[in-house]
Amino acid sequence: MYARITTFDAQRDKFDDTLNRLREMLPDILAIPGLKHYYHTGRADDGKCAVVAIYESKEAAQAATPIAQDIFGRFADALASTPLPQEFDVLLHGSNT
Repeated sequence: MYARITTFDAQRDKFDDTLNRLREMLPDILAIPGLKHYYHTGRADDGKCAVVAIYESKEAAQAATPIAQDIFGRFADALASTPLPQEFDVLLHGSNT
């Protein structure tokens, strides 16, 4: 597995509206080929956010890069900073579910 973690700042005055727009897009996000898990984290009080996307492989993550860029582009009006993606090998995975 392979992870892309993207951090960014959201505009606080648009935080709730943006989250609602993302909820509507969630089925499309989850349909990205090779995406296994998706987490959108954030704090409404200061707008700090991180998206954690887990892919089945590095190749799948790389193939999804233009899709992720397009999604962030749709929310450019609500961003207070440029998204900073970083990629990692998943070294260990666990779950209680």
